[in-house]
Amino acid sequence: MFILPIYTILTFRKIKLKYNRHYPCTLSSQYNMDPWYERTGPSKADIQNSMQKSHIYICLHQESNITEENKFLCQIASNALSKEREKLNAYNYTQIRYERIREYPNWEKIAQQILKEEVISHKPYGSWRGFSTFVIGPLREKFIVRLIREIWAVQVIQTKFVPMWLAHNYCPTGEGYKRVSEHYSSLQLTR
Repeated sequence: MFILPIYTILTFRKIKLKYNRHYPCTLSSQYNMDPWYERTGPSKADIQNSMQKSHIYICLHQESNITEENKFLCQIASNALSKEREKLNAYNYTQIRYERIREYPNWEKIAQQILKEEVISHKPYGSWRGFSTFVIGPLREKFIVRLIREIWAVQVIQTKFVPMWLAHNYCPTGEGYKRVSEHYSSLQLTR
């Protein structure tokens, strides 16, 4: 068997493949010797499975959570929301709890819908390496932010602030009632 020196093989390849001066042909690209995680990328189902195996998603679907898990959720929420709005840096999200999210009716259906929408909005995913480096972090943060805004915040507004607002504005001894009665009286006097 006759063996050619490597220089002869590389020179022959340059002539045969019409050597491109911007992207020289290498042995790696011809024989596709790149790692599998750089050649292939995740599908939508792969990304949903990856998110469903994440710590946040698992903690969200547990029956109860320990204090450290809730503190971790508060820390992630604080970091994610402070990136969106700089003025929120001083606010500490210590009241966010997995239990409060699970108290909301149909929270599982809403969480699944949020996950599907975020997976679609983060296309293209790139390779597995690119996905794990650049896509999964922002995807998790956006998922958490939307969970907080669409489930937890709505729950807090409905259970805490709406009753206080109603009592303040519509209670017969409340400020809102006094304002409305004064306004009504002033309208009656002008007629």
